[in-house]
Amino acid sequence: MPNSLAQIGLLKLGITAAFWLVTTSGASAQTTLPNLLETTAPDNNNSEFSLDEFTENSQSLPLSPVKQSISAQERLRLDSALDELHAEAAAQLEAGNANQAFDTWYQELRWRQELGQLEEVRALGRVGEVAWQENRQADVQRITQRLKSIQQEVIAEGNPSLLHALGKAYQQMRLPKQAIAVEQQILAQARNRGDLKAQEAALQTIAKQHLGWFHYQKAAATYEKLLELRSSSDSSSQTVYLQKLAEIYDKSAQPEKAVRIKRRLAENYRQRQSTKPLAALKTSLASDYETLNQPNAATQNYREAFELAWSQQQVATASKALQKLGDIYYRYRQPSFALRIYTELLKAEQQSGDSYGMMNTYDQMGHIYLEQNNYSEALQAFQKGQQIAQSLSYKEAYFTAQLERVHQQISQNN
Repeated sequence: MPNSLAQIGLLKLGITAAFWLVTTSGASAQTTLPNLLETTAPDNNNSEFSLDEFTENSQSLPLSPVKQSISAQERLRLDSALDELHAEAAAQLEAGNANQAFDTWYQELRWRQELGQLEEVRALGRVGEVAWQENRQADVQRITQRLKSIQQEVIAEGNPSLLHALGKAYQQMRLPKQAIAVEQQILAQARNRGDLKAQEAALQTIAKQHLGWFHYQKAAATYEKLLELRSSSDSSSQTVYLQKLAEIYDKSAQPEKAVRIKRRLAENYRQRQSTKPLAALKTSLASDYETLNQPNAATQNYREAFELAWSQQQVATASKALQKLGDIYYRYRQPSFALRIYTELLKAEQQSGDSYGMMNTYDQMGHIYLEQNNYSEALQAFQKGQQIAQSLSYKEAYFTAQLERVHQQISQNN
């Protein structure tokens, strides 16, 4: 007995199919679709199974349509019934009956073939995504194999809609290699047509796939192509690609390339009069120059970052730029300049209420004063740091030890 409205609907469609006619050589013949509900889905543990073989060997819907065309009314009825079948499978999965759910989904997939390859591919991607989420590897393999079979069939004709559906299905199933291969075919078609918009869309998808799977080198190469594609047009698109490239080169630790891209991005911001993100960009650029052991370029960019951030009341960014600037002067043995910078940093941290930052800045200043044998200033810096530490209940013992160290130095020099 059928156990759902969807199955009842499919049975009715099976009965209706008995009156469908297949025309061959001008003659008519009557054929009947077997009862779909007599067939069960395969055992998920059988890794040798393929969806094609299952459909061919079952007593259900054959791979090729039973009739040459389906009327609009018939398509609507079938589509509606299959939507109900899909909803039933989802409910079965929600109830914890995963095997039963996939039995139902396999019935849906076999019937979707009757609506054409596009509808089938969309359904395969949807069910395949669930299989991936549920870690049903055998089902993932079966559905993947069916997608590959369809892909082989459509390579020559290159149906754009079907290719896009295949690419999306592979993405849903977390198969980046296959998804990218399809997008490469879409890209080649777009280039042959001279369709820049379609080229850009395909390259964007390829880049996102590479980036999503941490293939930074390939992602960067693709975004560089996108940047070249938009080199003489919309600056807002260039902004997005430059931002992505800066992100990739940061994550992949390529400071030289990061500097090249960030300088272009800074110019792009200026051209678009978008000054708000400039301070953070300048800070990041300065950090790259530090990594490349170019202190002069680093200090210049930190100064510019501070000025931009301060003028726009971006206090946190301004504080970070000053801290980094002071650290450079200290590292390159210019303590007087470092102390001046740290003094300005204290003002910014006080304004933003950054107690932790103030505590660390007093600590750094205390060490510089101690190295200069300026014990009174060292004591004052460590005492202020200790007061903040006590209010935070953090690093109290550390500042007590620093104060004892200063007193010992004073005793040794008296």
